[in-house]
Amino acid sequence: SNEIYEPIHVHVSKGNPCANATKVWLTKGGGCFIANNNGRIPETDLRKILRLIKNHYFYIFQDGRIIMEQIKSNFTANPTASNGF
Repeated sequence: SNEIYEPIHVHVSKGNPCANATKVWLTKGGGCFIANNNGRIPETDLRKILRLIKNHYFYIFQDGRIIMEQIKSNFTANPTASNGF
């Protein structure tokens, strides 16, 4: 997966988690935008989801940074090891 090179983001799906989820990227300025809507979530639901993500931006961004640092340090220490993600 190339996600290690992408901005911090959230995968969103309606119902159960799925491999074809919608992806929302977080911006450094405290906002977010839809990178793709592969999950085909209706526009009205997407607006609600974006509002929730913006309202919880700080927590998502901080957790995302911590996770990405762990992945990067694991990859740097042993590039052939599986990072579990």
